[in-house]
Amino acid sequence: MEKVFAEYALNNVPFTLNQLSALADDLGTTIYWWSVYENAMRINKNDFVSRNEANFNISATDDAIEQFCSGDFISINDITLFGGFPDCNFSWNSFLLEYFVMFYSDRFKLLHTMFNKSKPVGAIVRRNSEIETFDDLIIVALAQSNIALNTDNALDYLCESGYLARRSYGSIDAIVNKAKAYRATKGE
Repeated sequence: MEKVFAEYALNNVPFTLNQLSALADDLGTTIYWWSVYENAMRINKNDFVSRNEANFNISATDDAIEQFCSGDFISINDITLFGGFPDCNFSWNSFLLEYFVMFYSDRFKLLHTMFNKSKPVGAIVRRNSEIETFDDLIIVALAQSNIALNTDNALDYLCESGYLARRSYGSIDAIVNKAKAYRATKGE
């Protein structure tokens, strides 16, 4: 299925989310997002185009992200104003930002559980930070939050802040315990 979605994305641009969903329905499977994103660029909630249609000024775009990301990371949903982003042939939005950070940024990386059908989730993380994995990210995010650290609060916070799409994460109990330990060592 990975090859099927890769071939579709490569050979059918432009295409829409509805067309991609119809393909998945016809095949009786889910969308293989990574295969799609490696071969086509998502420019908004509904549209995908060829990867070579954008003209990213990588340094200037990273500079624009820097204006929002004062620490080691920022939720992708916390960047909502795109007026300072350089022209790239498309209107900036969170889907295009997600795509840029994942495949083009020199200074930032995208950490998330997966690409998502309805909205981007996860965080933009500085490449030079000590945060390497999504688990590392959510441990620090939870520890730095003002919430009482327990499973329900953690899942609510991670969803509301845009790190997760649903109130579900397999190792959330261990993550909460590590966030408590991190908070204790940092005096937060």
